[in-house]
Amino acid sequence: MTSKTISLRFVLYLLLGFTLFSCNKSEEPAPGNSPEQFIANKWWCPGGNFAQQYFAADGSWQQRLKITDTPDTGKWSFSSDKKTINISDVKGGSTTQLLTQWSYMVNRLESSALDINYSGIAISYTPCP
Repeated sequence: MTSKTISLRFVLYLLLGFTLFSCNKSEEPAPGNSPEQFIANKWWCPGGNFAQQYFAADGSWQQRLKITDTPDTGKWSFSSDKKTINISDVKGGSTTQLLTQWSYMVNRLESSALDINYSGIAISYTPCP
């Protein structure tokens, strides 16, 4: 693993270590469509150099960077108000995991868009091709 890869992962995990802050609110799903239906069982690709996310219907979660082969794994769940995604029990794929839990504030969730905020950093995702 190159020092650039290690540095990139370190910066990503450092960003994930801060507390979430957000003023935006998520859109409410249409009647009959739960947020879980929108997010589950697909890879979400970021609009930048952030990690791809996978939220399985069974509550398992994966995260992978474009530069690594082995994803991080863990569990995910929504908060009771469905405005926060909680990530827990995280295990590093090919590197030691610095953080084992964190949360994302959901700003928008639709079948074709996931906008989250992590520690003041807005990240937009679309389903991966």
